[in-house]
Amino acid sequence: MKLFSFFTLFFTTKALKFSPEIPQTLFKMSRPNNLPQTALATFVGAAAAHTNPINEIFDPQLFTTSALAMGISANSMIVNDFFDAKLGNDPYDRKNLIVNGDISPDIVKKYLSASYALIFLTSFSLKSPELTAVVLFSAFITIIYTPILKNIVFVKNLSVGAIVALTPVVGAIATSDNFNDAFNNPDSRLMHLFLATFAGSVHQELIMDISDSKFDAFQNITTVPVKFGKEKTILLNALMLYIMSFSACNSDNGAAVYTALAPSILMFYDTSILKKSIGTKDEPDKTNIALDRIKYASSVIFLSFAIH
Repeated sequence: MKLFSFFTLFFTTKALKFSPEIPQTLFKMSRPNNLPQTALATFVGAAAAHTNPINEIFDPQLFTTSALAMGISANSMIVNDFFDAKLGNDPYDRKNLIVNGDISPDIVKKYLSASYALIFLTSFSLKSPELTAVVLFSAFITIIYTPILKNIVFVKNLSVGAIVALTPVVGAIATSDNFNDAFNNPDSRLMHLFLATFAGSVHQELIMDISDSKFDAFQNITTVPVKFGKEKTILLNALMLYIMSFSACNSDNGAAVYTALAPSILMFYDTSILKKSIGTKDEPDKTNIALDRIKYASSVIFLSFAIH
């Protein structure tokens, strides 16, 4: 009954007046900088699953899947801000445009109800039940993430990692006959891509948790560094980096190995420097440097999976 009430939240909206500023504000809330990378992820997934990816990319199913992935990515940011504002998780965060008063929660709720309904209906136009299931699962996780999963230690990190890692998977399935074909093709690197993307995303989430640990502790938000300490969190980061690097470099193609190796070494280096700076005045700067470099290093590792 509680779960039903939770989901009806999006579908109990009042009639609202339209303002020209609303689409612009919603677009800003969607973190548009992430959208090209999300689209690229679906194409890299297709490339990782096939020896001759160019022949597979020009498939309407891939473009539909890419659009759905971008929609889910955009909604994940907006729904996170919506629930953070509703639950009081961001009372002083001016980046949350709902908290900042730039847009009303009712408008955001109405947009989310319409956009999730569109994602739901469009997913049934996809060619396989497996693809529809993965898309719906990803959308479902984004809805329950902030009010439920975000409050469970480490589960929040795993859930984000799963959503990000499933993005290339949907691209691969969209250009394959089915789920098994995408993973079991002898030349497919999809399983290694899934593991590398998952581990790299969890690594990034843990670094972000380290960066936010003081605020999270003040707000009684239990994260891995708040509960177990930053030093132990860094050890977990090292494990995630090992899984990511091992998966990315697991190829018979020397170009793919060397393309993934250099950024992997850089991420290990940044993590070791961050570990040494914990508890010092340099910690905030080293954390920000690590987060900035993750974006570029992980993108290079990601692209290395297109090399067979």
